Amino acid sequence: MVLFSATIIYLVESQDNVPTLQHSLWLAIVTVTTVGYGDFYPESSWGYLVVSLLTFISVLFLAMPVGIIGHEFTQSWLSRRKVLLQGRVRRCLSKWGYTAADLQMLFDYADADGDGNLALIEFIELIRQMRIGVSAEQAAELFTMFLLGS
Repeated sequence: MVLFSATIIYLVESQDNVPTLQHSLWLAIVTVTTVGYGDFYPESSWGYLVVSLLTFISVLFLAMPVGIIGHEFTQSWLSRRKVLLQGRVRRCLSKWGYTAADLQMLFDYADADGDGNLALIEFIELIRQMRIGVSAEQAAELFTMFLLGS
């Protein structure tokens, strides 16, 4: 994009304004990075058109990745509570000697009605009896994470 624009700028601008291809390349780079030193600038209508298009396109190229990165950062920040809760529960389970193999046995134990499914009330009671330091609200959030698979 920069090389193509620099070539077009070199072809449409007078040699008095932009003397070499290297100078037009400098103008294109300064335009794309939105630095704009002002040592070289277009003087012809076609030069203004090319540099304006280059500015517009470069803003899109910079804005899109920044927007995507910003969105992903926001999503990560919003899910931090979930990640911290999962880590806390894992540490507590490990501290008390529970393993992944024990969880199915514990779920079966907590299934009061024997239907093979653990209801929210049963799960919260299981967490309370395990004494892993999680409140009822956090246990409900953990239960929701299990249901949604996240």
